[in-house]
Amino acid sequence: MLSAADSNDPDGDPLTYKWTWAIDANVYEANGLSPTIELPVGTHTIQLVVNDGIVNSAPDDVNVVVVAPVKGNLCVMPVTINRRSNQPNILTNIRLSPGIKKTDIDPNQPLMLYPGGIKANWRGIVPCNERGRQIVSIFAFFDKDDLMNAIPTNGFKQVQVVGKLKSGQVFYGCDTVRIIDLKWQFPWCKW
Repeated sequence: MLSAADSNDPDGDPLTYKWTWAIDANVYEANGLSPTIELPVGTHTIQLVVNDGIVNSAPDDVNVVVVAPVKGNLCVMPVTINRRSNQPNILTNIRLSPGIKKTDIDPNQPLMLYPGGIKANWRGIVPCNERGRQIVSIFAFFDKDDLMNAIPTNGFKQVQVVGKLKSGQVFYGCDTVRIIDLKWQFPWCKW
């Protein structure tokens, strides 16, 4: 997020803020104290000009580096989730790319499940050796009822787990689950 919060006017005049940047020779603008903008992967120079109603400030440039997220392989268990089951949690396992170590994962950042923005209620990080390469797997439990509330319809649905490395880089993985609403019935009892 951009911020011009340190800008001030000696006379106390109200300030306006104009942010400009270019992507592929197209110039973009945003206004406001702290606009949120979307940028593609790469290095971008964003320029801020502040105006007090009379004169523009000298331009102030900031370089923003946008890095691509790291894609991992996600496995959600069970693959078929019954809304009516007594199962309290969904188990996920995201395996990250070789070269990412256990110590690279930010323990202060939550592991999130989407849709719903559901925070993991437990996670464990397990480094393992696979064909001579170090691989990190992150196991996590997410509340099943929270996921069911976030996915109101049945059928095949894509879910995503997202976390952060200490570098600030995001990692994620996607998987497809099947949501059903099945009341178990056996011929010898009725529920």
